[in-house]
Amino acid sequence: MRLFFISLLIALAVLYPEIAELQNWGSPGWAAMILRAPHAGLGYMTVFFHELGHTVAMFSFGIAAIPVFNFNDGGGFAQPLMDRSWLLQGAVYAGLAYLCWRLFMEYHFAAIGLIVVLTGVHLYFSFGERHEWVINFMGNGGAVLVGCYCVWRAACGQTYSEHSPIAEKYINMIFGLFAIAKGALLAFSLYTNDLAREIYNDGIGGHIANDFTVIADRIDTRIENVALFFGGYIALCAIITAISVAVFRQHHPVDNHVKT
Repeated sequence: MRLFFISLLIALAVLYPEIAELQNWGSPGWAAMILRAPHAGLGYMTVFFHELGHTVAMFSFGIAAIPVFNFNDGGGFAQPLMDRSWLLQGAVYAGLAYLCWRLFMEYHFAAIGLIVVLTGVHLYFSFGERHEWVINFMGNGGAVLVGCYCVWRAACGQTYSEHSPIAEKYINMIFGLFAIAKGALLAFSLYTNDLAREIYNDGIGGHIANDFTVIADRIDTRIENVALFFGGYIALCAIITAISVAVFRQHHPVDNHVKT
């Protein structure tokens, strides 16, 4: 638990400049200078996984793409390389079928059930323009998933380093909690703060629409509803992560040795 609480304090401290800006708090000059660099560093890491989330979602729906980054305005986008291909999407399903077969051979029936359910949901969103909702959502959604994975690795003692496993666990835990908290802050601010919604709806650099604005327009709803859904998504991901950590630690004692 010490790893979690120390990392949480560090993650929230690094996120403080963003919280202070949204809440219009005053911030001492020295604190802003000290926290600006780590906030920017972890923020750009989150942007990387955000754009990667878009890219992976596009591939899953048969659209080959690459992540592109906009360092002038912040953020980026996933650049499609081709028109949508049902053949490519079929290859994704074939890969999932092979994964299920491998899991079946190892008697991981719960994992198979989860994959089948998620595949059914994915197939539902494959028709019409619904796949575009998922692609837009999985920028922020993907960053939260990576954050949860980093927290899981740290909490379960999964490290690659032989010489500094403790440092690796802290790095994973701090970034994971930062990414999750940053997503939660976005959901909270969009749901509760008129000024935050106005700034968000102005887009990136004033000319690139933000993901939740696009989703709200596509499904004809208020952005507060999208933010509320995102908050529920974060909570669900956090609960699943906590349960998976508890199950793993019950069957695998956590130590500082290398886990791959």
